Amino acid sequence: MKVGDLVKFTNRNHSLYRKYSKGTGLVTEIDHIAKYNRGSRQEHLGAKVTVQFSGLDKPSVVTEYSLQVI
Repeated sequence: MKVGDLVKFTNRNHSLYRKYSKGTGLVTEIDHIAKYNRGSRQEHLGAKVTVQFSGLDKPSVVTEYSLQVI
């Protein structure tokens, strides 16, 4: 995943799944350092990714685990 990729929100267990899953998003920023600052039980979540989803005014910050590049 890199800045500029189109992504789809795929984490069905997330509380905002219905809001984010309706469309695609554009990756605007990736914080890879966040991946290494997590505890060992949360490393699988990956980096913090800022995504501008279609239909939403403000960008959202989600984990890399919740996204799929399309």
